[in-house]
Amino acid sequence: FLNLGGYDTGMRLYGGEEMEIGFRTWQCGGDIELVPCSNVFHVFRSATFWQNSASGTIAYQVPFADITRNKLRAAAVWMDEYAKLVQIAS
Repeated sequence: FLNLGGYDTGMRLYGGEEMEIGFRTWQCGGDIELVPCSNVFHVFRSATFWQNSASGTIAYQVPFADITRNKLRAAAVWMDEYAKLVQIAS
C-alpha cells in the first residue's frame, strides 16, 4: 500500500478510495487476488468517538457529492476513455 503511494491526496474524506487503490495496484503491476477463505473486517468507531465533531454521532458522514467526486476522480485518473462511462452512470 505505501509502496504504491498510499491514499490519493486529491480524494476528499471517504468514498471511492477502494476503487482508486484497486486500479492503481492493477495498472502499476501489482496483484489483486481473490482468496475465498479470507475474512476482511472493518472496525467502526463508536458513536462516542464522533461526539462534538462535524459528524455528530454518525460515523463516517460524508456528503454524497464528495463520494461522487472521488469516484469520478478515480475514473478520470485510471480509466482513460472509459471514464466517460462513469460520468454517464453518475
